[in-house]
Amino acid sequence: MVYLKKIWNAIISVLKSIWQIIIWPYTKIKEELAFRKKMKELKKRDPFIYK
Repeated sequence: MVYLKKIWNAIISVLKSIWQIIIWPYTKIKEELAFRKKMKELKKRDPFIYK
């Protein structure tokens, strides 16, 4: 029984890693857009620091 549980956990971890690889471009774009939005707001507040 313990052996089956270890196999199941291994399968789940492989599927999670595959899912992260599949959605990586989406998460990268979301992070980039959030960063650009934040930098744009900071530039509005103080344009001399954030060039």
